Amino acid sequence: MADQATESIGTLARGMTVNLVGSGYNVTSRLLFNVLVARLLGPQDTGVYYLALNVATLMGAIAVGGLDTTVIRYLARFRVDNDWGGFRGTLRFAMRTVGALGIGLSAVVLVGAPWIATIVFRKPEVTIPLRIVALYIPLYAFEWVLLAATQSFKQMKYKVYVEAMLNPTMRIILAFSVYMLGGRVYAILGMYVFSLFVCAVLAALSLRRCIPVNLSAYVPKVDRHEIVKYWTPLFWGNLLNFMVMYSDSFVLAHYRSTVEVGLYSVCIRLIVVMGFFLGVISQIFGPMISELHHRG
Repeated sequence: MADQATESIGTLARGMTVNLVGSGYNVTSRLLFNVLVARLLGPQDTGVYYLALNVATLMGAIAVGGLDTTVIRYLARFRVDNDWGGFRGTLRFAMRTVGALGIGLSAVVLVGAPWIATIVFRKPEVTIPLRIVALYIPLYAFEWVLLAATQSFKQMKYKVYVEAMLNPTMRIILAFSVYMLGGRVYAILGMYVFSLFVCAVLAALSLRRCIPVNLSAYVPKVDRHEIVKYWTPLFWGNLLNFMVMYSDSFVLAHYRSTVEVGLYSVCIRLIVVMGFFLGVISQIFGPMISELHHRG
């Protein structure tokens, strides 16, 4: 037991260190990106940019709906038991679920963009940006579930490399590049979606690197009832959490100008960067506790 405790504490410490470095870089680079966007676009277009992105992020969070946490819990258990059939079946079920939700919500935003822009926000200029970021939704969902699957192996580096380091770095470079080439808010939003596509592909490659067997050789099996039972409260909890996070921007957008939305969005992002410490611990703590609980 003493050896197991030492091993667990060592794993936790290493994971926290990796997450701390990644989170520090992530917070700094995202802060720089937000400042860059605000300087390049000005208050009016910055408000349009963040309003469209907030809608896409909310829809992406609904598509994931806690399945990332569910994947970490169950895949960690299957990995410990070398139950690769259960691993494959559960992962496939999760990917199909977020894929269906992501594509469905993307279609909703594409079709409903004029209504959202004119009725909800009373800002017709947001219509085209909403249609651009609609493609963001399924990519966001796929990336988060794939990176969660890598965490089930107690590997924090892939999420740090892909989501915390590469993604914000690409956004900074691409945003500045497209602006210098004459692009404005549409081009920068398109660049944002492209960077997420690259990260989703790399997340899939990272997961393949983690899995020590050929999954196609195993018959997939999944207990859908158990997974849905565990996932359902997470879905509603995540939905409520993200509604609380973004409802202020949506209410402000309905009653005030796009310029004020831009100013408010930048200020809020300067504040929330300080809340990253909890994620540093929780990202490694989750798969460890799942595995240790399963072992008794």
